[in-house]
Amino acid sequence: MIHRLQPPIRTPPGRSLLVGLGPDGSLAGVSLYQVINREPYVVDLEVMAVSLAHRHRGGEHAQEMMEETLSRVEQGASEAGCKDAWLSGMIWWQNQPSMDMVSEHGFSCLDPEVEGPREWQKMLPIPEVT
Repeated sequence: MIHRLQPPIRTPPGRSLLVGLGPDGSLAGVSLYQVINREPYVVDLEVMAVSLAHRHRGGEHAQEMMEETLSRVEQGASEAGCKDAWLSGMIWWQNQPSMDMVSEHGFSCLDPEVEGPREWQKMLPIPEVT
């Protein structure tokens, strides 16, 4: 279980780095994303990775990392007054666990026949703040 994801640490404006730590304080995973545009809200998911020591545990670290990243993107888009956010990222065509995970979170592959990096996208609806 990742106990905490740290807020962005010394990243350029528009870029966020989330660091997930395991119960023993070791690095469990990282997520690096960049807001490319604020209206419409467009995000490039640059890196999402789980450390080797925390893999093969049913995907719990990857799921938590994805959920936290989506939550942070949703918060940023909401603060910018946007009704939705567009996310995209690249996944190597042979990385089936990552493709399965993003599919479970509503991402779609734009180029499923490519033997190399494949682009995945998702439109994230942003709930209205009352």
